[in-house]
Amino acid sequence: MEGLEARVLNEYPPGSAIISAEKVRTGGIGGFLAKTHFEVVVEVPDAAPTARFPTMPRQKSSSHPVPPRAGVAALLADADKADAAMHGAIPKGPSTPELSTTTRSFGELMESLEKSTLSDGPESAKGPEDLLTGAGDVILVAGLGADALATVRSMAAVVRSSSILTAGSFRAYGTDHIVSRQGLVTAQAAAVIAREPLFVAFGLGTDGSLRTNALTELKADQVWVVVDATRKHTDTEAWVKKVGWSAPVQALAVVNYQDTRTPETVHDLDLPIGWIDGRRAKRSTT
Repeated sequence: MEGLEARVLNEYPPGSAIISAEKVRTGGIGGFLAKTHFEVVVEVPDAAPTARFPTMPRQKSSSHPVPPRAGVAALLADADKADAAMHGAIPKGPSTPELSTTTRSFGELMESLEKSTLSDGPESAKGPEDLLTGAGDVILVAGLGADALATVRSMAAVVRSSSILTAGSFRAYGTDHIVSRQGLVTAQAAAVIAREPLFVAFGLGTDGSLRTNALTELKADQVWVVVDATRKHTDTEAWVKKVGWSAPVQALAVVNYQDTRTPETVHDLDLPIGWIDGRRAKRSTT
């Protein structure tokens, strides 16, 4: 991805940016056993034609607009469906053997597999407090001051992801900062190619202040809030509610859990606790 970004900087006008990634299949039978590679789409500000940088030669390409869904992984799923539809439109000859897998498009098959993986299972299956770990999944952690970045770094270390950004009112030296959805999509495309999730540390004001719709605009796949167990519960509850008004919060991370005599107050926030002091929480923590 770094090589592609360098080509964009060297070969295109200032302000050009990678806006999406596309998975492309070549060869195979009905989309199966096919070779797969990724392409990225570059947006040029002067309305010049959109350029692609394929990772391997191909004879024909098609443009897929970025859908109004959160993950680039979802965009790749749409590409799968488009490819499957194209294969299904080619008429079969009389000598073509019937494959049982052709009764559904490849996109539908992958969708059903994904649903079966995430569907109801035994109690040990992943719950809403578990981190998303798919390529290009965006995990946003909102917190006061530097709390969000410290938590994000511990999460990224556990899943071995190097894709970390800051957003909101907090910045950190050496960490890229985004101010819009466009910046997030560019980083998301890089995370897809790196096959790792993308973490965003969203800093709130020390009083929990939050710009209207700031979280909504980013459209993260998973939103966490990180709270300090030593802070006054009523103050924490107030800003956590503000975050919830802007984006659906799936899970809670807690810092300084062992540094207070009343850590149980964080349970009154009615959110599943998935992270405590830099580590995954135990299943019994609810």
